[in-house]
Amino acid sequence: MHPPIEDITLQAVLYALADPVRLTIFADLVGATAPKACAIYLTVNGAPVPKSTLSQHFRILREHGLIRSERRGVEMLSTARKDDLDCTAAGSARTAPGRCRATAAGTARRENRPWRGHPAAYR
Repeated sequence: MHPPIEDITLQAVLYALADPVRLTIFADLVGATAPKACAIYLTVNGAPVPKSTLSQHFRILREHGLIRSERRGVEMLSTARKDDLDCTAAGSARTAPGRCRATAAGTARRENRPWRGHPAAYR
């Protein structure tokens, strides 16, 4: 359901954010201080979004590693995976001076290594 950080690729992130509705939803979740329910996005950019379409948008965001969803009762609450994304190739534009890798505990740790100009240098 939620891919590990090492499986999140730049291509997947760009694909997920290519749709204006998904981009708006993700931008709102990034700025949120608490998890948000899917139902608040029934209107995005002034246009109504059918529940079935909204479900698919959230599925794509979740499967491509941009959000984490948790069921609470009948609602799905979602949060942006900001910390995870900072440590992937998708976040390399912002975190280029350092590289992150998953530790045994499943958290990300930044390695201080000089930037060599190409993400492949860090694999």
